[in-house]
Amino acid sequence: MADDVLLAHWYNRFDEFSFSTQEFYERLSEELHRRNMPDTALTRVSYPEGGLLSAHRDYYRVARGKHAFVLCAAPFGIDFFVSWWLLESPGCLSGCISIVVPWLSLFARKTTFYEEDTTIIFRDAVHQAVLNTIDGIFKTQDKKLPEFDRKPVSRTRLL
Repeated sequence: MADDVLLAHWYNRFDEFSFSTQEFYERLSEELHRRNMPDTALTRVSYPEGGLLSAHRDYYRVARGKHAFVLCAAPFGIDFFVSWWLLESPGCLSGCISIVVPWLSLFARKTTFYEEDTTIIFRDAVHQAVLNTIDGIFKTQDKKLPEFDRKPVSRTRLL
């Protein structure tokens, strides 16, 4: 994860709202399975909150090729938040070559239109699944869905 490139990020805090992290991940999993996205792996991962001896937090990982979403849904005081990070793994070959012989990276294969398109569609499909999960939770609890920013923030390419 340390060498991954951050492509986009999104988060929202829901004021004075409580929900189970595990139930959120279960509902999200159902929504993602419903979308039937090709070559996609869904896993739960645990990352440290801080340093080596810190507590760990449960995340949900959605991966396709060299791209992966790392999602977090959790209480924060009296609030609840949902966030995701879209990461791109450079892969060992391209990462190692550019470190050992930097000029060889000039000959690296460029990303195709198809690869760029499917990455954008993957990002949008997972993001929409997160939004649908949030909408569904508020609907089943008969609570008014608060207004929130639904658009992710891109860090590099991928608008």
